[in-house]
Parts: sequence; structure tokens; C-alpha cells
Amino acid sequence: MAFARIRKRPTKKYKNGFSYQAVVREEIDGIDRVIWSNSYEKKDQAEAAAAEHLDKVNKGTLKHIVDKQTFESFCLNVWLPKARISVERKETIRMYEQYFNNHWVEHFGSLKMTQIEPIVLNRWLEIKKKQGLSLGYLARIQGVLSGVFEFAVETNAMGTNPMKKKATVRVPVPKNSTRDAYTLDEVRDILAFIKDNDSLRKDYYFYYLAMTTGLRRGELCAIKLDDIQYLKDGLTALIRINKTVTKVRDGGATVEVDGSSAKKNHERLIPLDPQSTIELKRHLERTHTGVAFGRKWNQNIEDGQTWFNDGWLFHRGNGRLTEPDNYTKNFKKYCELGEFRYMGLHATRHTVATGLHRAGVPVGTAATLLGQTPETFLKTYVHVSEEDLIQGQGSWAKVIKED
Repeated sequence: MAFARIRKRPTKKYKNGFSYQAVVREEIDGIDRVIWSNSYEKKDQAEAAAAEHLDKVNKGTLKHIVDKQTFESFCLNVWLPKARISVERKETIRMYEQYFNNHWVEHFGSLKMTQIEPIVLNRWLEIKKKQGLSLGYLARIQGVLSGVFEFAVETNAMGTNPMKKKATVRVPVPKNSTRDAYTLDEVRDILAFIKDNDSLRKDYYFYYLAMTTGLRRGELCAIKLDDIQYLKDGLTALIRINKTVTKVRDGGATVEVDGSSAKKNHERLIPLDPQSTIELKRHLERTHTGVAFGRKWNQNIEDGQTWFNDGWLFHRGNGRLTEPDNYTKNFKKYCELGEFRYMGLHATRHTVATGLHRAGVPVGTAATLLGQTPETFLKTYVHVSEEDLIQGQGSWAKVIKED
């Protein structure tokens, strides 16, 4: 026999500080199970909704929870197909698939949806923390996972969202990012360390461009030789940014690229000054036509590896594209080896933005170089230091004094 229950609970969702949770329960196979649950601002709303669902259960018109459906089955057959239709950005779908394959299926895949309780979620969280995942990343994963369960409640695959239960430990979303901009001395020291180390020099120009142009790792990996145009003087060049690498498979033989250079679906040109153009030519000589790692990559070599002329500016040594994640991992390793501050490879983008701002480059120009709107450029990427504040106030005081 089914029955309904109304419970008053504290919440931040509504102004009055509490909500009314309506629950319909029924005994199924000797176990008291939640058939349906939802929260409302007012008690009469909860009572009306509970009465409506209770009536459907008693009449047999409300579908019961499919207890045999596993988490893996629900995600693959219900949630992901729905997401592929409703979500526009391919990157978001790939992120969902990554969460499912790398973080969820091993722990929840074989469990029935009704078996996923707070104790299971808390055990999973402890495992992920031990793997070294950042709190910000875990918070995002939990947020998406809660969305999965919310959709499961809507489709009656489970009675209530276990992520919303008090017993479930939730990682708070970090309010302040620790990412900062590298100082000019740090930029010089990091690049010099990579360039002067024979075993690391192969990656030097990748990080040089990251530190001087602010290009994202996916954009850097997507640069092909055909995207580089030398100007008439031969001393400068332009790089056309019109795509980003999204996935690399089969040892670099298969590469997926998105025609968008960034989140804004547009192309842009990145000019290279004379010194950057010289470094480009050195990189090409070293990794495309000359000797790299003590052997030539543009011909068959003794160990049987073959040069593949895939046309990528940056490659894994045999012409095939390497995974963008590898550059992130290497950057962390290089910073640890050189005992430099590590803030993530994306911090190089913040470094360039802050440097352009301090150099007095107009906001519109600087934002265009990074492929961002002026608002995002100033709000997200520019970091103002104490020295900037002192210098700014001093400059203004000097103007007043002179007048």
C-alpha cells in the first residue's frame, strides 16, 4: 500500500529558509521504497503534489522505479542520448563521457539506480581524493553527477536524488582561484631551464609560444605548417588560429579537431615578432628537417620508426601529433624539476593577458589577441598585483603634481 508524507526541511533555496518535501512511498518486494519525491516552497503545494502522485500510484498509472536498471545502463541509454540532443557544445558532451568512463562506471556502473546511496557516494569521493583530484574538479564532477540523478528522478529511474541527502558529503566549489600570472623573472627562468636542458629542449617552442601568445594548449597542438605565413621581410610571421585539437587516438594517427579556435567560434591571426620568428625557424630545423634527440626524424631510422609527414608544428617526434594532456603533464614535471611555482599550463594564458595589460596595450587589442571579449579579458585573465596598485596610484599622483 502506498502512502504520502510531507516533511519540513531547512533550505537556502527559498527566502523563508525552509521547504516542504513531498514523498510517496510504497512497499515493493518487501522493502519500503521511495516512489516519488520533490520539494516545494509552500505546504499546500507539497500536499497537492503528493496527493496527485499518490492517486496515480493507487490507480496503477504511475510507473514504478525500474529496479533492474543499472547506473551504466541508465547513463548509456537514457542520460547521455538526452544530453547529446539538448547540449550544443561538443566539448561538454566529451566532458560528460570522460566523467562517465574515467570516474563513474567503475564504481557505480553495475549498481542498480536504487542502490546508490550516500554511503556509496562518500566511499567514491574518498577514493577520488586519494587519487589526487583537485577539489574544484571533484566539485564539478559531483555537480554533473547530481544532474544525472536529478534526471533519473524525473524519468522515475530512482525515487530521490542521493546527492541531495544530508548524509552525502559534497565538495564545496572553490570561491577563489589560486591561479595567478607568472612574473617576468619566472617566465624567463622557466623558458631558460627548458631550453638549456637537452632532454627537455624538444618542448621549448611549445612553451615559448604559450608564454608569449597566450594560446591554449589545444590551439597550439592544432597548428599546422600550412597555418604559418612568413611576411615579405622574412623576419616576421603570422599564425592563423582556426581550430583546436579535441582528441588524439591511435598513437597520433587519428586526430579530432574542432573548427572553432576557442569558445567564441572565430578565427584570429597571431603575429610573431622577429625573435619569435627566429625561434620558430630553429624549432622547425630541429624537429622537422634536422636532428632532434640525436637522430634525424625525417627519414627511416635504425629502430624501425618512420617519419610521418602529418604537417603538425608540434609532434611526438615521428611527425604524429601528441596528446595535449602530455604538454600539461610535462609542464608540471618541468616546474618541479626546476623548482618553479606551478599553477597549471593555463596560467601561461593569464600571464600573457596580465603582461599585455601592464604594457599598456589597448584592452580591445589584447582581448582580440587572446580570442576573448574585453569583459572576460579584464575579469578573468588580468591579475592586479600590489606593485600595480602602487605604480598606478603613484602615476596618478605625479600627474596631479605636474598640473
